[in-house]
Amino acid sequence: MHPLVPLLAAFVTGAVFSGLYDMGRGTLLVLVSCSLLPIIVSRIRKRPFSRIHAAAPFFFIGALFVIPYLRPEFPAGHIVNFVRHEGRRELPGATFLPATLEGSVVNDSEFTGERTRLAIEAERILSGGVWKNTSGAVQLSVNGRAGFEAGDRIRFTAGLKEPYNYGNPGEFDYVRYLKLKSVFVTGFVKDAGLIERVEAAEGGTLERHRKRIRDLIDSSNARNKEFLKALIIADKGGIPPSEKEAFNRTGVAHILAISGLHVGVVALFAYSAALFLLK
Repeated sequence: MHPLVPLLAAFVTGAVFSGLYDMGRGTLLVLVSCSLLPIIVSRIRKRPFSRIHAAAPFFFIGALFVIPYLRPEFPAGHIVNFVRHEGRRELPGATFLPATLEGSVVNDSEFTGERTRLAIEAERILSGGVWKNTSGAVQLSVNGRAGFEAGDRIRFTAGLKEPYNYGNPGEFDYVRYLKLKSVFVTGFVKDAGLIERVEAAEGGTLERHRKRIRDLIDSSNARNKEFLKALIIADKGGIPPSEKEAFNRTGVAHILAISGLHVGVVALFAYSAALFLLK
């Protein structure tokens, strides 16, 4: 067995353990220091030490690694602080804040069939009639399709809140999923027409090209148009849930994603065509 395998296993186990049990940063730092003592003593006395001695610090380092994602220390102007301090209680543990926000789109819009999801990096918030600087990621949901691309600066009024779980037995831990993406605030806008594009992305035309390809496929007589859009432009929003479930159950859902295999096929075709023309 490779000597790094036990250390990797200890690191991963520590990260999983920290996600399940709430351990403070200070406690973990003390444990890391204590776990290093046997190694330091062995080195001083010039004695060999076992892998178990090395696995312990890696376990606690792994536990320490995920704390910035699951239990971060927010700066004063972080968007989550505005939601907590100025919002109203909606459910136990959840606070709701209607607010006007301005920020930059981080990723191209993702259409899920009924709604569009946008990842926003918050920049300014209208608080008490005054624009204030803020920071932090916001996951924005919009009814229908909203065509924005990475780099667009937008302004919108939405209901902002901290994500929460419903507490049902065996439910998906949505809060933890968002935390690992550094998202601590979500928002909702009823219609894309309520979102103002303040500044378009510089030189960014990816979303416009995707729209042209989407319109071309929709206007064609091709069969399985929704699957073609998923394979070509990563637009899976039009695939019926029953069809998605069928792909998931048969273990071939990866076919609907743009993968290295698909890119490799396109690259091989382009290379072969270029080579043929040059010859």
